[in-house]
Amino acid sequence: MLTRGQPLETSLTATLIALLAAACAAGGPGGEREAASEPAPPVVRDTPPREPPPHAPAPLTPLFDVDPAPVAPKPERCEKVDFLYVVDNSASMTDEQVSLARSFAGFSRVVQDTLDSIDPQIMVIDTDSRNVGDIINASQQLEPGDTCDGMLGAGQRMGAEGESCGVMGDGRFMHGDQRHAAETFECLAHVGTLGDAAERPIAALLAATGASAGAANDCNMGFLRDDAILVVTLITDEEDEVSHGEPADWKQALLDVKGGDEDAVVVLGLIGDRQVPGGLPGGPCGEIDAAPAPRLQQFVESFELGSLGSVCADDYSEFFEQAVAAIDTACEAFDPMLH
Repeated sequence: MLTRGQPLETSLTATLIALLAAACAAGGPGGEREAASEPAPPVVRDTPPREPPPHAPAPLTPLFDVDPAPVAPKPERCEKVDFLYVVDNSASMTDEQVSLARSFAGFSRVVQDTLDSIDPQIMVIDTDSRNVGDIINASQQLEPGDTCDGMLGAGQRMGAEGESCGVMGDGRFMHGDQRHAAETFECLAHVGTLGDAAERPIAALLAATGASAGAANDCNMGFLRDDAILVVTLITDEEDEVSHGEPADWKQALLDVKGGDEDAVVVLGLIGDRQVPGGLPGGPCGEIDAAPAPRLQQFVESFELGSLGSVCADDYSEFFEQAVAAIDTACEAFDPMLH
């Protein structure tokens, strides 16, 4: 606005100066746009960061420079088991030998199902050395005999009547590829009842495994394998009052042949149980059925993997089925590489 009396040129000059001053204050041409484009200061919030959604995708795995996670080695299990049956061949053992033979098929099936693929060897011995029954059988046997026949601790190849049981090969025990294994074992388990009345199951056991001096170990060559667990089954209705030593000595002698490894030995005992209040599983025995056997009981129980049952049980199948748990435990703990 021009005031009265003010020259026009002066007024225009003042107006231009004012406009230039305003432009400079605003940062020059375009100053308002540049100011508007500057980022806003960050907003500080007190609330915690949001959790990822429950199904958020997993982070990508780098392709390089990453060590793979270690793979746990497959646990070692035994692949071989040597089964040794020590069967009383005295006059009172007819029923017990029948029960043993009858239980074999079911026991073998449970062992195979539990332990999967194993390589078994099976040997049967009686509880005395050459006796009248052995002499009679030797004269009737259908295959040539040798010096091992009737020897204490030597594996059986013949049945009670001197007949061949069909054991494959030249050894005195069955291998895993034995044809008609159940029938062969039934024949072997009938060791007869003409044996010595002074049974020596422990002496026979130690002789069979080479734990005591004698020729039986040579007769049984190849049976006891270093990389196999040993499963011993004692079946007798009498106490062992003849074998040399005490239960602790017997145990140590047996462990010595397995390198002192208790995980390598399972001992099962079907024995007289009149010394046990209420009897053992499957019992108790009557007064005329079986003699008390505290020494044999002590021997079996001294092993970490020892199991006892009554020899007077009508059927041994349940005992053997339960004993498979001890064999399975040994198989898990046994390390063949240590032998």
